Amino acid sequence: MAGNDSHSTSFQKASNNIYPGLTRDKEGQWKGPFCFIQAADTQLGLIDSWNNVREDMQGWGKEIELSKKAIAAANRMSPKPRFFVVCGDMVNAFP
Repeated sequence: MAGNDSHSTSFQKASNNIYPGLTRDKEGQWKGPFCFIQAADTQLGLIDSWNNVREDMQGWGKEIELSKKAIAAANRMSPKPRFFVVCGDMVNAFP
């Protein structure tokens, strides 16, 4: 499936507060059961921080690996979720 930019990707990006395929015209009426995934707190950098890794050596590798596993599990679901939303702390940092 093509994305909204010049690169071909399976990721679709919302534009003008509208997500392609989930418009009122296409999805405004109930059409039966569906599922979605609500995930929380990817908190990139937390694992190394909790493991007392030196700050200049900390990375996001473990959290990215876990996120990829969650996405792979969602992609194996049948039926597939209509959408996957991630809430909460995206990175382990203070403003």
